[in-house]
Amino acid sequence: MPYPALATNQQPSTSWLNTNYSDQVVSTVLSSGKPAGTEGQLIAVTNQDRLEVYTGGAWVRIAHWSAAGRTGTVLRRAATQSIATATDTKVSFDTEDTDTDGFIAVTATDITIPSGLDGIYAITGSVVWASSPGANSNVRIELTGTTGDYRTCVGTSTVAYQNQGVSATVGLSATNTIALRCYQATGAGINITARLEVWRLCR
Repeated sequence: MPYPALATNQQPSTSWLNTNYSDQVVSTVLSSGKPAGTEGQLIAVTNQDRLEVYTGGAWVRIAHWSAAGRTGTVLRRAATQSIATATDTKVSFDTEDTDTDGFIAVTATDITIPSGLDGIYAITGSVVWASSPGANSNVRIELTGTTGDYRTCVGTSTVAYQNQGVSATVGLSATNTIALRCYQATGAGINITARLEVWRLCR
């Protein structure tokens, strides 16, 4: 928006103050009292500890100043889940430690990026096997609605570590989904527990 200077002896009008003062300071507001907004205008949403900017059509989150303002989810598979041999299987999460915006409703396998929360996300998943998952076992992050498949694999070793992790930092859009999958081929089912963290870093 323009920012014209006042001329000498010019009396500031209401419109001048609104355009060049009110719309350009960072106002402190509650989530229930956001202004109509002018493109590029910033607000600090004090009951959510977040900074938001107006795009010209909507208020979007761009930063936070405390843990309470973070956007994301932390999930666990607390009860054991059996992974059948030679079957690529999604982890079914049964516990939400954090879910700021309804990314998932457990028990379920897929996280869905909510409307208005597209951005850069850090994703970290880990699986703990009850016994060695053997040769070519792997854990991977599967993304749908966008290009990407991130995997960690033990290769051809006959003995694999029982703790496996995978991570990625990717740009995601609303309705894209995230799942954590694992695979083993020992000839018998193996129980697992698991954890998945998904945090939005920026717009």
